[in-house]
Amino acid sequence: MLRQARALAAISPRMVVKIPAINDGFKAISILEKEGVATLRRPSSKPGRSCWRLWRARATPPLTSTG
Repeated sequence: MLRQARALAAISPRMVVKIPAINDGFKAISILEKEGVATLRRPSSKPGRSCWRLWRARATPPLTSTG
């Protein structure tokens, strides 16, 4: 995880590396932040279909009725 994060961070100084929010991920985040690598914590569970529908509903503007 650390090796991949460092390789991604080396691409650009504006790169932000996503790290899973699990025990090993939190350890990696603390190490990477000490090294100056920007990190983003992400949920460890994969979103299911219901989460996709919820996200899609929020991302889609509501329909307006013309009447």
